[in-house]
Amino acid sequence: MNNWRKTLSAASDGIYKNDSGILYFVKDGKILMSIRGKVFKTSLNHFIGAKHLQPLTGEMINRFDRIYEKALEW
Repeated sequence: MNNWRKTLSAASDGIYKNDSGILYFVKDGKILMSIRGKVFKTSLNHFIGAKHLQPLTGEMINRFDRIYEKALEW
């Protein structure tokens, strides 16, 4: 398994933040990135190094897939 795949499989659902202050939301292996007031689909290339902050809230879990489907790729 590639290192980036190991990173994603090890990343539990939740909210993450990198050293630049960018927030990431992970659910079921999908990653959303919040930057400049907008939300984008992203990949592990941008997610690596992000630290886990907290689990997703119930509302975030319920809305995640709808937001993910509409989000543009970063």
